[in-house]
Amino acid sequence: MTPRRRRRPRRWPWGVAVALIVAAVVGVLWWAPWAGPTVGGLSLTPYRGPVPSFAVVDGYHIVYRVSGRGASVSTEQVWVKRPFDSLVEELSGPPPGRSVSVLTLHRLGDQIVRGGDASPAFIHVATALAAGDIRLDTVVAQALRSGLLLPVRRQVVAGRSCQVFRSADSLRSAGPLAALKAGSNYVDSCIDRDGLLLEEDRYADGGLSSSTVATAVEVGAGATAGADFALSAPLTPFSEGGGSFTYLTLSSSPPGRSWAVSYLPPGYQHVGRFAVVPSQPQVFTTPDTGPPSSSGLPNALVTELDDTFVDGPNLIALQQGSTIGGSTFPPPPSGESVQLGDLGTGQLVVTALGPIVTAEPGGTQFVRLIGSVPPDVLVQVARSLKVESPGTLTTIPGTAPPS
Repeated sequence: MTPRRRRRPRRWPWGVAVALIVAAVVGVLWWAPWAGPTVGGLSLTPYRGPVPSFAVVDGYHIVYRVSGRGASVSTEQVWVKRPFDSLVEELSGPPPGRSVSVLTLHRLGDQIVRGGDASPAFIHVATALAAGDIRLDTVVAQALRSGLLLPVRRQVVAGRSCQVFRSADSLRSAGPLAALKAGSNYVDSCIDRDGLLLEEDRYADGGLSSSTVATAVEVGAGATAGADFALSAPLTPFSEGGGSFTYLTLSSSPPGRSWAVSYLPPGYQHVGRFAVVPSQPQVFTTPDTGPPSSSGLPNALVTELDDTFVDGPNLIALQQGSTIGGSTFPPPPSGESVQLGDLGTGQLVVTALGPIVTAEPGGTQFVRLIGSVPPDVLVQVARSLKVESPGTLTTIPGTAPPS
């Protein structure tokens, strides 16, 4: 009887063997449940994929449908004319809305708020980008790499494709972006290729608490034609915290120490210098425990010198100032420490409205830069600041502060 030959085990070519092992491992990883920390079921692993880019438009108009737990449906209209102007109307009823319940207008140096049929309140504020205007184009790369934003999915809202980003808080908040934490409280924001917010869903305790969804979107310079950015109202008296905003010549400089920019990104032009007392009603109503100032003004009153540098819809603003009584300014607790040349050590804060760089040279002065540029560019501008020669402040006729 002829003995049977034993079959040799099949030898796979090494490349095929490796491929099978890789496929098996990938299969296990794909199907294995995620055991690490999540927010709303999404892994908190830092994002390392491609960074999206956004166009920068001159202006836009968006109508939103707003709903929430236990609240009736309402309407919100937003007009933004970059870089300074924004108008927000909150209306009763679903879009297009009925009566205006709250109107908020921001423009260079001004804020007007009107509730219902009440008289509007007009105050002066520091120079800033249009309030509520999200500028993820400036910070998206750093926010993704730092775990401040997580991409979730793509969807279509109001006929426009958008990318949903998950964050700890609303992107419309002026505060710093906070790191996402494990749990069920978060905000999903859908941003389109023009950088516009099309939908904002807020989740709390595992459920949807409110939703703001765009129903109509207009983009371009003509989109803001229906907004009354020239709205007027009686100014709140200075002694009641209305503040002041005075236009100065570009060659003006204060008699004390001040800082001047020596580097700007290409395209930016110095277009304005202003002496500003931002609205501070609390300093006129809270007893001042320090010795009286020679000016008769409260010692805690903040005064500042603001400069604006503009490139079309983009802005870099330099704010620098102190209090009448020379109070000490602490650094912001949420900032990342950065070296700023002659300014010394400063702080970089990332917000969805753009980056902010601050410093406290000497302790009793603050220097703050805001801008619609990436954080590293704003830090470069801050490092270029040099002490300018003392001089005098020359007012442009017709722009003196109210008495």
